[in-house]
Amino acid sequence: MLAVVSACLYGGVTFGQTVISTVPIGIQAETWPGGCHNGTKLPCVSPEPAAATRPANAAVMFGAVVPDSWGVLCSPTGSPLSFLSTTSQLEVVNIAGAPQPVQFRCESTYTDGSAKWVLIDIQDPGFIEGGFESNYELALVTSGGGNNPASSMGTMCTGAGTPAAGCLASGDLFINTGAATFSLRPGSDNLFEQVTIGSTILVLAGGQGANDGLMAMGPSHAAVTLGTIDSVSCNPGPPPTNYAGSTVCATPYLSNLDPFSTFVFQDNGPLRTVVVAQSNLMNANGDIYMHQRKYYTFLAQRRLKYHRQRFRERVQRTFSLGCAADC
Repeated sequence: MLAVVSACLYGGVTFGQTVISTVPIGIQAETWPGGCHNGTKLPCVSPEPAAATRPANAAVMFGAVVPDSWGVLCSPTGSPLSFLSTTSQLEVVNIAGAPQPVQFRCESTYTDGSAKWVLIDIQDPGFIEGGFESNYELALVTSGGGNNPASSMGTMCTGAGTPAAGCLASGDLFINTGAATFSLRPGSDNLFEQVTIGSTILVLAGGQGANDGLMAMGPSHAAVTLGTIDSVSCNPGPPPTNYAGSTVCATPYLSNLDPFSTFVFQDNGPLRTVVVAQSNLMNANGDIYMHQRKYYTFLAQRRLKYHRQRFRERVQRTFSLGCAADC
């Protein structure tokens, strides 16, 4: 679960031997994402999961302002800050003072270069839907802070088994959430190249079918070469189109036919990793019918979760039409 939260920052105390100062944080989930509610105007085809089936640890993401007096440094530096920019001077601790699993990303800095705004991911074991807020503290520490655990879930592969044992080939993106592993392959957008949960392979690399990945039915190659409205339209089309031409969309356009598809890390940490994928939907003649972009969000210790009525290992798709004509 990526909870929608309200986070309140207040106060400041001295705490512990390695903790210099803290700012209390109050976190309360306002909504449970992952599905729709029956009774709305739209049909609910993917209802939110029952409470008994939801993860015990709520994955919570929120932003926090870092006091300028703390002088927290981010690394690497730069303008704009890299998605890899984090800090080793912060921790999130519970009310007993125990450090929590956490991921930091520096989003902005003060004029002296110290951290001003950080994006924080934690897993909240105290989450109760409709309950009271969970209390934590953002702590400035002398040492031993930063992402916990330190290693990121995502790896850029340089070869089979390198640098992670699960890497299949050079150029692959390999993500290990702890509960499942995923391989994504640029230049061959099959959506997922390989997916494994435990010892069970759900998607096998090299075992994909001809139409794996994303597919849309579009005009024929002959229609595309005309460079007219018939090159991009379909009859009959869904409302509100008024197209009544001769084109019937019966030609498959596939993401796995694009040799230049890309997968890149947008965020990569121990609790949350985001991958952005872009590719074209092409037919066997190389005609491009659509451009599309996908966002994958992987959460630590999660398999496939429902989110926004689809994947919780979230895949959002953004399409744009690759028009052959001026349309």
